[in-house]
Amino acid sequence: MKTSMQRFALDLAPGVVFPIAQAQGVTIRIKRGLVWITEEGHLDDVLLRGGAYYEILTEGKVVVEAFSTTRIEIEAPEAMSIMSLPGVAALGRALSSLWRRLKTSGGAVQFPKAAA
Repeated sequence: MKTSMQRFALDLAPGVVFPIAQAQGVTIRIKRGLVWITEEGHLDDVLLRGGAYYEILTEGKVVVEAFSTTRIEIEAPEAMSIMSLPGVAALGRALSSLWRRLKTSGGAVQFPKAAA
């Protein structure tokens, strides 16, 4: 029996950390770039290049860190809502908020200045 899958692609700049939680059975596919993946409860971290993938085995936290300009694809069984995964849900909320700010400001959004 073939399971139907859903996918969510994400581009990460070098140094960006993307946390995912409660995602047992989710596969992270590295489309391009280089990432470091740490899964709670595993002693070994994983370093993956474009073309490789990693399947999350536990319900614990997973952290994906980009070492270069990277594109990842989150793949989950159709029965699991990708947008309900804590890391993906937070990203979705941030993007929705930014979109609302862009629409109401006519395209000009001021971001807080970085500390010197």
